[in-house]
Amino acid sequence: MRKKLIIIIVAVVLIIGAGVTLFLVDPWGFRVVMGHGNTAGNISNLGNIAQSGDWIYVVRLGSFPLYKVRTNGEDLQLLNSDRHSYINVVGNWIYYNNSTYGIYKMRLNGTGRKELCEDTAMGMIVADGWIYYINYNENWNLYKIRTNGSGRLKLNDDNCGRPNVVGDWVYYVNNEENYSLYKIRTDGADRTLVSTEEMGYTNIVEGWIYYTSVSDDFRLYKMRVDGTEQQKLNDDESFGLNVDDGWIYYSNASDDYRIYRIRIDGTERELFVDNPGSAINIVEDYIYYEYGYNPTGAPSNELYRVRKDGTEHELVIYE
Repeated sequence: MRKKLIIIIVAVVLIIGAGVTLFLVDPWGFRVVMGHGNTAGNISNLGNIAQSGDWIYVVRLGSFPLYKVRTNGEDLQLLNSDRHSYINVVGNWIYYNNSTYGIYKMRLNGTGRKELCEDTAMGMIVADGWIYYINYNENWNLYKIRTNGSGRLKLNDDNCGRPNVVGDWVYYVNNEENYSLYKIRTDGADRTLVSTEEMGYTNIVEGWIYYTSVSDDFRLYKMRVDGTEQQKLNDDESFGLNVDDGWIYYSNASDDYRIYRIRIDGTERELFVDNPGSAINIVEDYIYYEYGYNPTGAPSNELYRVRKDGTEHELVIYE
């Protein structure tokens, strides 16, 4: 009995000690949390929306402050007034690019704001403890840095765009080689040409690359991740594509930038929202978009959302 009691006491002490150690070693959330902070489709559209639990984190276009709002659309709160883009939510932290000032993180309630590095990050994706990004300050080369701000590493010398992190690979468009698609290991090894097809927007989902073809006036295509089985999906001039749950959502420039969707096999093309829209982001059952599409002018600052079944079309944020 006495021996059993000693074993129980030792076990309790070890558990308490482990908890205290974790607090002392990791008081600022430096522990690696696995998973991605946002989807490739959202990041390709500036990463204005992300979700954690019952909260949606929203960047309002225009001056780009960050808000949070409940999933039911209530309790809108301003978190801070930095110029946010490419928001990623992992664990208890929000990671984002702060205009020309660098990569930052802060807690989900807006506290603990911390600069991680001074690079201006484009297409920033948080995956498995690392932040992958195109470094605007360094000829658009591909970089990564740990989520605690350490281990900053240059991965290639290419002028890049549209990064997608898939397992141990980063896929990207090489701007200096006619927008050909390349991939490289997450440690910077094995740089490989995937396709010489000229690609614009790209989403990689479940072994397929969905993209707009620059050489074919931004029509939608798909091919496998090894570059085979290329298929044309539509005849629309398509922008801002976002692939989700068997559908491709996009702004149709052939119809005044109204939002359309089409099945990933190219069937059931349909008008989804009878409004011009851009910056299409998807979170759970909702499609979010900015009203209007003006590539050279000021944004409308009106953010709408609509359910995937087309109901509950409503204004979320306006200024």
